[in-house]
Amino acid sequence: MPRSIPRRLRPDSDVGAAGGLSIDLDATSNWFPPGHRIRLEISSSAFPPFDRNLNTGATTATKGYRRP
Repeated sequence: MPRSIPRRLRPDSDVGAAGGLSIDLDATSNWFPPGHRIRLEISSSAFPPFDRNLNTGATTATKGYRRP
C-alpha cells in the first residue's frame, strides 16, 4: 500500500470535533481483548539519527525558532 502524503494537523480548526486514526501495525502488532485499553504516544523525536522537528510546519533546514 503506498503511503499518503503527510500533512500538518490543524487542531485549532476542529476544536471539539471527534476524529479517527488508522495505523497499520504490520508484523509488530499485538492483540488486545475487548474492553482493554492501550495508550498511544506519537512523537516526532528520533534524535540523533534525525534532526529535531519543531512542529511548526516549516523545514528544519530554513527555520530555527521554537514555538512554546
